[in-house]
Order: sequence, then C-alpha cells, then structure tokens
Amino acid sequence: MKKVFALTLAALTFSSVSQAWIIKGNNTPSPSQPVSRGISVEDCSDSLYQSLSTFSSSTDAACSYGRTDREFQRCTISIAQEIGHQYVQLAGQACATARNTAEANCAIDLYFRGGLYVSNNSMSADGVRVCSNVEKDQLKSCVINQYQTRGKSGIDAARICLEQFDPAVKARREAEQKRIEAEKRAAEAKRQEELRRQEEQRRQQQQAEQKKKDEEARKKEEERKRQEQQQQQTQPSAPVSTPDTGGGVIVDLPNFE
Repeated sequence: MKKVFALTLAALTFSSVSQAWIIKGNNTPSPSQPVSRGISVEDCSDSLYQSLSTFSSSTDAACSYGRTDREFQRCTISIAQEIGHQYVQLAGQACATARNTAEANCAIDLYFRGGLYVSNNSMSADGVRVCSNVEKDQLKSCVINQYQTRGKSGIDAARICLEQFDPAVKARREAEQKRIEAEKRAAEAKRQEELRRQEEQRRQQQQAEQKKKDEEARKKEEERKRQEQQQQQTQPSAPVSTPDTGGGVIVDLPNFE
C-alpha cells in the first residue's frame, strides 16, 4: 500500500518538490550506520510514512541516520509537521543527531534562518553542535542576527557567536589572552632587566674611567713633586758672605795723638 501511494504522490508532486529534498551538509545516509535496537529502518520508515504520507524514499532516508526508536520517530514527525512533510529527511537528521527535540528544533531553525548545516562534521560548526550548547538560545539569536543582518556566512556567524557566548570557547579565549599578557609581562620584565644591566654596565664603566683618570692625575702629581725635589737638590748653594779682613794682614792704624 505504501509503495502504491508513494508512486501516485510522486507522479503528482515530483517536479515541484524535488529540489526541496536536498539537505545541506554531509547528510547521505550510510548503510553501515547502526539503528536503534529492536526497530528496523523499514519499520521506522513505515511509521513515518503512515504519519506523514510523504515519499517512502524520504522516510527511508530519515530513518537511516542511526536512530529508529519511538522517541526519534515522535521527534521527526513533530518537526516534519511544522516545517513541511517534504522535509522529513531533514527532520530525521536533526532528531537523530540532536540529544532531544528542543535541540533538533533549534538546529532546524539555524538551517533555515542561520545558514548552518543541520549536522556536518566536516565543518567547524553546525546547527546540532551550536544547539547542544548551554547558551543555545543566545547563540541561536546571535547566529541568526549575524547571518541575516550582518551578512556573515553561517560558519563565520557561528564562530563569532561562540566566541561571545560558549563558556568553553570563552574560557579558551580568556586563557589565551592571559597567556599573551603573561608573555608580554615577561618580555617587559626581560627588557627592564636588560636596561638595568646596561645601566649598571655604564655605571661601572664610568667608575672605571673615573678611577683611571684619578690614578693618572695622582701619578702626574707625584711626578711633579719628584721633579721639584730633584731640581731643589741639583741647584748650587749660594756663597757665604764674610767680612773683609784685609787679606789677613794686620794694618796699623795711624796714631793721631
């Protein structure tokens, strides 16, 4: 019955909705992915098909992301009813990769309004990872604002917003800032130490030069004194003046008696 209905529906709507099934990101179902224990992909697909009356290929794809359990089915049906049955594969991807329906809805919102893939591990961020954050409400609003009003790409918007609101990213950024500041302080301390070393070297050099000048001045002064002493010792002694005794002959003075 499902196959007959699917063929009829496909004939009527294939041309108008075929492009809408393309889901952003790395979302090709992998045959090797595990499914929830007890419920096969086929049973899961039948359940979605009966609830949504969409293409069986889409419900098959929706159940091929690794989950088929009842909670996953309820999540997928709920989201598909909100965004359109033709997006059941997108809803299945969100519900399979998110932790709960609220986070899946958040990821879907970022897909349509924030330019992010629902789930794509090859990218630095996607809707599921952003919506798993504690600050998901602030992050979602920030990403949508950056994407729609600031002209940022989804990835750039997510990066900017994660730096603002993600506690882990903020902690890493603060740690990096502290490391940079510590390196600056260390470099400044090293520079100041080098300046002190150079100043001490100049002071010691000036002291050595002054000591050398003082020593040279002392030696010159000692040399001057030594030369003065030598000059005093080599000068001839002045003759001693003695009274004239007449050549040693006693001359009788006239007697005027």
